[in-house]
Amino acid sequence: MDIQQFFASPFSIFLLVACVFGVMAYYSWYLEKKRREAMAAAAAQVGFTYEPASGGVPGDTFGSFHLFNQGHSRSYSNVLRGPLSAEAQALLFDYTYVTGSGKNRSTHRQSVAALYDSRAHFPGFELRPEHMFHKLGSLFGYQDLDFDFNPKFSGEYLLRGQDEAAIRNLFGPSVLSYFENNPGWCVEGGGDCLAVYRSGKRIEPEEVPSHLDRLRTLFFVFP
Repeated sequence: MDIQQFFASPFSIFLLVACVFGVMAYYSWYLEKKRREAMAAAAAQVGFTYEPASGGVPGDTFGSFHLFNQGHSRSYSNVLRGPLSAEAQALLFDYTYVTGSGKNRSTHRQSVAALYDSRAHFPGFELRPEHMFHKLGSLFGYQDLDFDFNPKFSGEYLLRGQDEAAIRNLFGPSVLSYFENNPGWCVEGGGDCLAVYRSGKRIEPEEVPSHLDRLRTLFFVFP
């Protein structure tokens, strides 16, 4: 078999495809390795502990949160843990889940912050950016709590939850004003915890200190 015949053979095509996928897999592994190292350094910089894998993430707390019930093959990694303030605690981590299968398989990744304060009693709620299909869904009974006195917030965000009165009481003028001026957040609340993230976005390790500052502002805007 000459060289042209070899490269035209099914085996050579299979070998080439296998090599391409192997290089892609190695590159992905390498990038994640560098991210783990950088996140560990970022944790030390802000005085947080670091865990590379999912051990210790309090999954039971998130049982009712929308994000943590999506898809399958859910996993946590790069877990940073430390104080948000004298009373509140923060948990930052990368969260991944998969939807679909085969050609329709999609992997979803985002950085999530779980913020805790034992003194807090948040009603169950879900806040996320509002999109056109949400607006259309509201015509057919899809819940969206709007505030007539703040149409900008109501146009930017979808707000849902069972205890409407408690949620409206929580989302007072200062809370509405904050989110009105800071679009793009997803926040889920319940009990003593908030889960905060931007859908499909992971923070860079060098952003950890400034991200914590933003999270403090967001958390303490709630009464």
